[in-house]
Formats: sequence, structure tokens, C-alpha cells
Amino acid sequence: MNTRARPARQAGFTLIEVMLALSIFTMAALAALQVATEHLRSIALIEERAFATMVASNRMAEVHISDNWPPQNGATGQMQMAERTWYWRQLSVETVTDGLREVTIIVSAEEEGAEAARISGFVGQR
Repeated sequence: MNTRARPARQAGFTLIEVMLALSIFTMAALAALQVATEHLRSIALIEERAFATMVASNRMAEVHISDNWPPQNGATGQMQMAERTWYWRQLSVETVTDGLREVTIIVSAEEEGAEAARISGFVGQR
């Protein structure tokens, strides 16, 4: 009879299996982090564009109710919205119709910054 005890087979994962699982988890976590970062960046851009469009619309409304004719070409100014200062620039172009001007409002988050929003409309002489 053989009385020698056999070594018990150990259960569990080898070091290589654990390292492989950790590397897969790390890659998945980094991908999820990148997606979350891009999502937050997109939300910030959408928010900036939405507020800039509101500023442009407000300025266009001011042009429509103004008694000044013709609308001033090259006018600049600033407006407060959402606890930020927005800078706008106004362009006015003659049209083929007398008493009608095309007005474009360009808004940026910085005084000489990149354009965040642009709207155009027509203003008639009253």
C-alpha cells in the first residue's frame, strides 16, 4: 500500500491570470473615463453655444426695437448672461430693397475670442 499523501491541488488563479484580468479591467476603466471626459467637454460646448445664441438673439431684439436708422455697422459691446460677460459684434449690410438691412450679430466668450454664435436677420426702417 502506498501511504504517501498526495499534495492537494490548490484552487485559485495564477499570477499571470490575475495580471491579465487587471490589465483588461484597466483598459476598460480608461475607456470609460475617456468617454465621460468627452461627454463633459461636449456639454460645456453646448452650454456655451446656447448662451451665446441667447446673447445674439437679445442683441438682435435690441436692434429691432431701436429707433436708430440705419443699424450701425461694426458696433461692438458686451452683455452679461449666466454670470459671464459675452462680447458681441454687429455687422450691417445694405440690401437691394430700400429701407431694409441685413444685420448679423457675432458673439464670443472673449473680447477677441473665437466665434461662439452668429445669427442674421433683416431690419426694416420704420
